[in-house]
Amino acid sequence: MRLFIKTIILYPKNRELRPRFIRFEEDKINIITGYSKRGKSSIIEIIDYCLGNSEPNIPIGKIRTLVSVFALKVNINGVDAFIGRDSPSNVASDVMYYQEIDSKGEYSEFNNNAWRDSFEKFKINRDTLIEILNTKGRFQNIEEKSTFVDKPLTVDFRSTSSFLFQPQSLIANGNSIFYKTDEFYYIDRLKTFFPLALGYKSYDLLILDSEIRSLENREKKFLTKIEDISMRYENWKTELYEYYSEAINLGLSNADINIDSSNVELIRSELETVFENIRNHDTYKKGSGLRFSEKLEELDNERKLLLRSLQDEKMELNQILKFETTKDDYLNNVSSKIENRLKPVGWFLERKGSDICPFCDSTSNKALENLQRLNDVKSSNQKLLENRGDEIFSFEKEKIDLKHSISLIEEKIKAIDRNIEILIKNQSENQMSYQKIYEFVGKVSNFLKNLVSPSDKYQGELSQIQSDLLAKRIVLSKLKKKFDKELTLSKLTKSIKTYVDILPIENKQYCNVLIDPDKHLGIKIEDSYNRTTTLLNKIGSGSNYMCYHLATILGLHEFFYKLKETDKRNYVPSFLVLDQPSQVYFPERIESKKVLTERESEDKSNTRKIFEACKIFMERTDSKVQIIILEHASSDMWQGLEKSINLVENWRGKEENGQFTDDYNALIQKDWLLEEA
Repeated sequence: MRLFIKTIILYPKNRELRPRFIRFEEDKINIITGYSKRGKSSIIEIIDYCLGNSEPNIPIGKIRTLVSVFALKVNINGVDAFIGRDSPSNVASDVMYYQEIDSKGEYSEFNNNAWRDSFEKFKINRDTLIEILNTKGRFQNIEEKSTFVDKPLTVDFRSTSSFLFQPQSLIANGNSIFYKTDEFYYIDRLKTFFPLALGYKSYDLLILDSEIRSLENREKKFLTKIEDISMRYENWKTELYEYYSEAINLGLSNADINIDSSNVELIRSELETVFENIRNHDTYKKGSGLRFSEKLEELDNERKLLLRSLQDEKMELNQILKFETTKDDYLNNVSSKIENRLKPVGWFLERKGSDICPFCDSTSNKALENLQRLNDVKSSNQKLLENRGDEIFSFEKEKIDLKHSISLIEEKIKAIDRNIEILIKNQSENQMSYQKIYEFVGKVSNFLKNLVSPSDKYQGELSQIQSDLLAKRIVLSKLKKKFDKELTLSKLTKSIKTYVDILPIENKQYCNVLIDPDKHLGIKIEDSYNRTTTLLNKIGSGSNYMCYHLATILGLHEFFYKLKETDKRNYVPSFLVLDQPSQVYFPERIESKKVLTERESEDKSNTRKIFEACKIFMERTDSKVQIIILEHASSDMWQGLEKSINLVENWRGKEENGQFTDDYNALIQKDWLLEEA
């Protein structure tokens, strides 16, 4: 996206005062230099605020108090535009202003306060500005669910801010490298946008990814519902089997269905067959009499087996209970007595040393050896007493399992007993009574109508979801073949390496910067000499942090600029703002000295390399990516590079007790401050 800053404009609340203009050039390194507390760091916040930041980060104080409207004149894809925003109060203002300027001199009222008399014709809100910038940058309207917060994750123009600014607090930070990644929402947003910005994903791929995740979530919910219904469905087996037994009793079925190995679907199918036969006036099933006898015998045999199993389980539980009683008796009585009896052993061993008998004072080892054996017994017994509450002595799990098993066996015996009772109850009378048959049909058919199987309710929808998932995964697989992530990240590493080699980084000849947004939102340093790969904060030194930040951010912007060579879209605006990269070298301490110590000379040389790296960056990007540097350093630090530098302003001079020197300058200019006083 071609977007660079032409002018920052501050419109005063006092309309008698002239607006404040700070002008930049596109094709040079723009530098604002000056003392601390002159407003340099506010430049980042003003630009970001005018470009739609939802947070009012412009410092509270004179800047907010004296400024009515913050504004930018920008160039977007070759067209100039005015963007303004009312000064924030406690929250960011939603009142914004926008106007495209097609020709030089058009809307000249923006050069003074006159436009504010007719501000309504330029007035928009923040959302409208974001929509305009999204259209200019060809962003698509996609939203995803954030992992961390309960609001939609929007990938739009605002996602690019992470690559545009390096504030003073960030540029030499060992733990974080990208702007606005201090909250989980912004981390999530950048993780989604980063692959798109690098070009190894496309909007089609992101949208398809999002659709697949949505379908996978729906699939998971349906599978959970089906599993839940399946469990409840199978719980009806006991009652259904009783209806099956009644069908045999009435002579309506000759099917052989086992109470243990059967399932709901099998029993349900047989009962539905019974109903179909009755509708066809087939009210007695040949072979049902024989099946009646066989089923009674089968149920009786199963009952006997269950009773034997029940007896075995009860005996095992009884043995465990007896063992626990014996264990407690042993620990409470025998072990305690052993402990008391062996207490003197330690006293005897401490009496005379290693070779003097504690009983007769003769030189002998025999008594000591016997005492030592007793002491070993005492130690073992002590451990036994100390571990009496440990799990090795506990059979709680076994007891719980056995009690559960006994309960299940008893339930099965009760179910068999109910089915036997159904089979033998009024058997001869039931087979001769049509009334009993139709009562049975009415009762069971009503039950089956309310028996909803998982396949009846959700299987159709689940099958459709799984079919859609398969189709989308096939399309996604084909799309991914067009994007080579590994090649992309390899090219990015080479782009960053250009600047690593220029800047004063320790062991730089062996070091590469590795970026993989899918794994980690930061950088790792690969050291080929030591064969290590580590996070930046493990390297040490504020100078190294700053240099790696600068190398990475310049390498990224060069990579973004050159995406056009592979017919990929660059979504990131073509400007970069760096706040005090030289802070790690303390240039203010050395800038005015004529004779420098060796250390100070090295600091000055290292500071100069910052500007040399930016000069090479401008050359490698055809001077089409704008750099703005906010610095303490004076012009001595870029001596010899003047052709590449646009010294925007020098915010120095002095102020004391409301008195200003003639050369005083700052973001809020002298006449504004004097008027306020």
